Amino acid sequence: MAKVKIGNILDCVFKNVLTLDQIKSATSLTRKLPSADALKSVDAKTEKLLPAQSLTAAGGTLTFNDASITENSLITPYATLYGISPTNVVATAGTCKVTFDAQNAAFDVCITVRN
Repeated sequence: MAKVKIGNILDCVFKNVLTLDQIKSATSLTRKLPSADALKSVDAKTEKLLPAQSLTAAGGTLTFNDASITENSLITPYATLYGISPTNVVATAGTCKVTFDAQNAAFDVCITVRN
């Protein structure tokens, strides 16, 4: 495809020389994006929610075991106490360790694994 300067395209548009379809074709402005349903289906195949585990108010480390966990997995922890975050998350093949500091109350933690 020949390269066309945007200024030349705009001149042609104002002179009614090119149609909108011709402009889109010449500048490659249109791309077919996947549908929302297709994206949801991909997410469903690559994300796994592991069952929750409990920690006392003293905090500590939880170990989650699952074949879907790899060193490159995106791990997202969720806690039942608002506003707390883990101090450390380490994923290796088949295992994820999540560490929390002491809190005001006992709480549960689950993780999602995305590959």
